[in-house]
Amino acid sequence: MKNLFGEDVGKRARGATKTLRQKEALGCIACDLDRAPGAVKVINLDLVTGQKVFVWAQTPGARESEQGLELVGPSGQFLWDELRAVGITREDCDIQNICRCQPVTSVDGNTPTKRQIKCCSVHSAQAIQRNGGAAVVHLILGTIAGLELLGKLYSKAKAAVWVPQWNAYAVCADHPARVLRAGGKKAGWLYWNFKDKVKAVKAILDHPGRWGYVEAQDYGAVTTPREIIALAREVKKNVANGKRVAVDIEDGEINGEKAILMVGFSTRKGRARSVVLRHPEIPVDDAVIDALTMGVAALLEDPAIPKTFQHGSYDVNQLRDLLGVRVRGYVFDTQYAAFLWRSHLRTYGLDSLVGYFLQEFGDYKQMVAEYYPNLANAPLNRLVKYNCADCDVTKRVELMTEGKISLELLRVYIHAAFTLNAMEGRGPILDREALAKLKDFLAPRVEELTRQLKQIAEDPEFNPNTPAKVAALLYDQLGLPKPEDPKTHKPSRSTGKDALDFLTQQSRHPAIRLMQRHRKASKMLGALAGYEKSADMHGGELRTIWWLCGAATGRLRSGKSEKAEVEEGVMNFQNLARNVAMKNPLVSDVNWRLALED
Repeated sequence: MKNLFGEDVGKRARGATKTLRQKEALGCIACDLDRAPGAVKVINLDLVTGQKVFVWAQTPGARESEQGLELVGPSGQFLWDELRAVGITREDCDIQNICRCQPVTSVDGNTPTKRQIKCCSVHSAQAIQRNGGAAVVHLILGTIAGLELLGKLYSKAKAAVWVPQWNAYAVCADHPARVLRAGGKKAGWLYWNFKDKVKAVKAILDHPGRWGYVEAQDYGAVTTPREIIALAREVKKNVANGKRVAVDIEDGEINGEKAILMVGFSTRKGRARSVVLRHPEIPVDDAVIDALTMGVAALLEDPAIPKTFQHGSYDVNQLRDLLGVRVRGYVFDTQYAAFLWRSHLRTYGLDSLVGYFLQEFGDYKQMVAEYYPNLANAPLNRLVKYNCADCDVTKRVELMTEGKISLELLRVYIHAAFTLNAMEGRGPILDREALAKLKDFLAPRVEELTRQLKQIAEDPEFNPNTPAKVAALLYDQLGLPKPEDPKTHKPSRSTGKDALDFLTQQSRHPAIRLMQRHRKASKMLGALAGYEKSADMHGGELRTIWWLCGAATGRLRSGKSEKAEVEEGVMNFQNLARNVAMKNPLVSDVNWRLALED
């Protein structure tokens, strides 16, 4: 028998000692809670009967231990009330904890150890086996349960995760106990997000299978002149009723040339149409393509038709450059509207907005993920549904945010996006002479700081870039006070910036200042290497990506992911103003020294 970790828990090596056998074993026999005073097992595998909803919690509490049943305390009552509101009862669910005993041995009496969870994984594997694959959706409550069951798949930011081994979706929500501690139904964002996750469970239950909800929507392709005429009538009827139309494009390469593959329109929630202009599965018919293109152009260039885009500056520019269409009537953008409405979120792409507000769409962005970067390779049927879903989500976010933001401020963001897009095509020029001088100054400084830290650590192999080594030096060897972890409020061995700032207030030991200086100089050297890579990739100029949203203060953000910095040479410029030395190698003209000679 194997547990969730893929380990054979029935196999024991002959001749092994009893201690070794117990260490290798899993299940109750190997768990310290099996012998802990006051620990009560709440396993109930016989109650797992193959229901379509599987609810996973973390551990039993006092009420659960008393009654020998999962989720019967205050957290459970809160959960069942929310599920009952969408038509799901306790009887509709299989229920398990990932740790079947209340962790009475832990400091807080609530958090199980990794070993305890691993021992209990035997029961989790049995529970999944007893369910027999009947569950179409698993509701996982809390981070600890999510990490145990899903591992690297776990993310609270994702709407729903498809788990191939289960052939089902997993919806990851905050544990009800956290929502209750924050005020329950008065917990604001925390409660609304929990409620949306519960709605997602219901939507997946009603539309089982991967992308079942998307498949059930009123989506379709427009491929003939007659169909584009019908779509135009529908759009204009929608406008006559005071509504906007949501628009989204998909582009790709066909025969080595970039082209607009389709343009999608959504006139109302749950309905969208994609006008297919180019795709390898459709025979090339110039007359049909011209008719469809003219129909699309007539809709997009009509200023009387108000349009909604998601990050529309990209779509508008692509339509102009690849199709010769000049969009008019672009008055609403869901990326910026969502930011103005909920500025505390980190990202505002459609996949993120689905994760926050429209979890019923699940992981629909994965429908064509395997075909990036060229969506022309995606099957036409799947690409149409993907494009329609983009339009539908855009429409729903528009409906969700309109009336809650300033339309005048939104239009400022829409116009600013085009300016920033144009800025991304150019960048500051790298002055390699100034760069070389700065590197010649920093490299020896890093070496000297490293030498001094090695001397203090009395270790010639000491590496200031290794957190474990730094923690051992600061807290074990030097005995400096440990900073408090802001989450657990317990002493920590952190070596981050905040920890070093704390230590400078508690001690004057030179090692602290040396570490801070070493990190600053090393970081500058790393950034200079990025400068060179970006300049080498872009004809001597540095490049960045500008973002209007994502910073709660409203300031611009710059840069992309670490992967983009490596593969695309995209730099982060937003903190340059703080460091004059890092600005010096960036100039507007490589010949600037000639001005000094004059």
